[in-house]
Amino acid sequence: FCNVIAGVIKEIIPDIPKVINQNGKIILSGIISSQKEDIIKLLNLYNFKVNHVISKKDWICIQACLLKSSWINIIFFNCIYLITKFFNEKI
Repeated sequence: FCNVIAGVIKEIIPDIPKVINQNGKIILSGIISSQKEDIIKLLNLYNFKVNHVISKKDWICIQACLLKSSWINIIFFNCIYLITKFFNEKI
């Protein structure tokens, strides 16, 4: 996914494990440096290992790999995402 605003990237991260293989790699670019930590935390939550982070001026590119996970982990992560999204919309 290239040059997609961080808000959209955050929304699609929970769905990426559903469409790529275990050990599949993703590259996210066009991320403003102030959003880097939020994106990395969300990737980690959804069982991605961040392999490389490249920065140029205020822009970041992240390469990550989907780690092996069980169905229980996937269901758990989706529940956490839905609960977080619910409370964020209520605040």
